[in-house]
Amino acid sequence: MSFKEEFERVQAAGAEANAEQARKRKQQAEAKRKQRAGGVSAAQQETETAAARSGDDAEIARLAALPPVTYDRERKEAAEALGVRVSLLDRMVSEARNGREREKRARLEWEKEDDTQIAEINATHALVLAGNKAAVMKFEDETKFRLLQVGAFKQWFSNQLIPVGKKIISLGDYNAFAFNDGYGDSMGTIKGLPAPADQVVLASPDLVNPNLTDLTDTLAADQRYSYNFDGNAQELDHVLINAAILPRFSRFAIARLDSDFPESFRNDSTRPERISDHDPAVAYFSLPIFTEVTGQVNVVQSGLAYNRGTRLFVGTITVTNTGTQTIASPIEVVLNGLTPGVTLANAAGSFGGNPYVTANTSLAPGQSVSLPVQYSNPGNVAITMTLKIYSGAF
Repeated sequence: MSFKEEFERVQAAGAEANAEQARKRKQQAEAKRKQRAGGVSAAQQETETAAARSGDDAEIARLAALPPVTYDRERKEAAEALGVRVSLLDRMVSEARNGREREKRARLEWEKEDDTQIAEINATHALVLAGNKAAVMKFEDETKFRLLQVGAFKQWFSNQLIPVGKKIISLGDYNAFAFNDGYGDSMGTIKGLPAPADQVVLASPDLVNPNLTDLTDTLAADQRYSYNFDGNAQELDHVLINAAILPRFSRFAIARLDSDFPESFRNDSTRPERISDHDPAVAYFSLPIFTEVTGQVNVVQSGLAYNRGTRLFVGTITVTNTGTQTIASPIEVVLNGLTPGVTLANAAGSFGGNPYVTANTSLAPGQSVSLPVQYSNPGNVAITMTLKIYSGAF
């Protein structure tokens, strides 16, 4: 079975599980409505009440497994379906979550004693993509599902990063170590530096080009952690950037607000620490400052010549400063509304969905600069556009 077919199978199984849960919730709500209306016998009402209570427990468990953002979206509807106040539902879900955490710790302790299973690949937090872990319960299936997620994510990156100039930052709780864990090299795969096949159980090809940079790697070794599990400092949260945004990267730090502090601080309203079990990652970038100067310049486009060797139409765009103030470097010339089917082959990047070329020079009053342009025009149509000129880097 191909990667695509396997991933679609897992997604379909997850969708079916979600649909079944929705049907059960609807049945439970209908049973409660009938009970309140008094439209059933006492015996039937007792039977339905027991079934509803069992269904309620399952629904609470489902809600407790949701990420906080997803739970916030569903809590009001779920409370109405269960026939309870939202505040009571919040308490019930919180208790269920605490129970799940205790079970998780107990399971991990058991696994430490069982050398037939080194560790469980944790699929509780979907890597980045949507998924339903109810369809993958066994250890082997969770491992495979996690690698499917990693593979789909890296393919998305490989498709997105090839176009020139796209600036991409991907950040969050990847729930994956920064190093190869021996089963699947999740972060190495996503960065474009997968572990060699003889160093990992589930090897992966390199599909990301150019590679991404994990800002965690810029920290000193003793600072590469954002989570602490039973005294074991781990880095599960990552900020990945591509080559286009790398020149604007300034510095990176992890704020020590949570993982170094005891759990008991959660119950102390006077303490800001330990509000989460993860420390926040903070990345600094130098944002561009640019100004449109179209009204301060004169722009002349040359005629175009066809280069038979490159099959491109070539010419120049000349910008002259007609104002009284120097225009700071760099000079960006944006080609808005370029004829459909025509592409700027030597574009420096894209701004607002439009290609641009750059002159790394300032312009004193009266000074000019010519920028070469190369167009791919397979349809041999008239090449038109509206030019806008900016001072400062995008």
